[in-house]
Amino acid sequence: MKRVLTFVVIVMLILISTFPAFAATPINTLVQQQLDLAKEKDQVERAISDSQSNPKKFLVDNKHELGRKELMDVSNPDDLIYGKAYKVYIANKEVVQDLIEGKNISNALLNAPYEWEVPVKFNNKSVASITVSFLDNRWNVGEIGGYLSPDSIDFVSNPDGITSYLDDNNLKEAKTFIHFRVPSLHSDFLYIEANSGEYFIPIIHGEGKSELYGLKNKKYIQKMR
Repeated sequence: MKRVLTFVVIVMLILISTFPAFAATPINTLVQQQLDLAKEKDQVERAISDSQSNPKKFLVDNKHELGRKELMDVSNPDDLIYGKAYKVYIANKEVVQDLIEGKNISNALLNAPYEWEVPVKFNNKSVASITVSFLDNRWNVGEIGGYLSPDSIDFVSNPDGITSYLDDNNLKEAKTFIHFRVPSLHSDFLYIEANSGEYFIPIIHGEGKSELYGLKNKKYIQKMR
């Protein structure tokens, strides 16, 4: 009996000691993976180049209606370039329900629909964005203009900037990193699942908005387990 108990204790100690190594990954690795197009890269780029809407021309032709002041100095669509796309999950009913009930939302998020958001830059500065969504069994250009401010687009599409921000807040390792959007709250969130709990970084839609519904832009919230 003593040998059996000893064996059980040893196994438990091994599991406890090795679990964090499997659960925790350096933040910069997680962020880079999230922002990596992987196998969808060619499909997303093709959807943009094949789009009949011609997103760059649409942005220039409709810059006054879109209300993006950063586009006012752009007269030639060819002066605009596309940045590196980032994945945005869209919070569905299951995600919202888990949030309301205070549950861990990582699994629900990973099963939620997502789209790719592509920064549009002028003189190396984001001025707008476009989304590429999976519709009718193919990737297609969707929203042209975007919800986030230029500064926010630059932030969420820059792995080094996100990593530096999280490092400054003592978040160096995590299990999950996800960018998701809650349209009804007019906000995006960077979600980090770590051993110490879940973290939410609000990215509020619109230019110059620093607070909405009590959420402060880029001010992280920790939900303890």
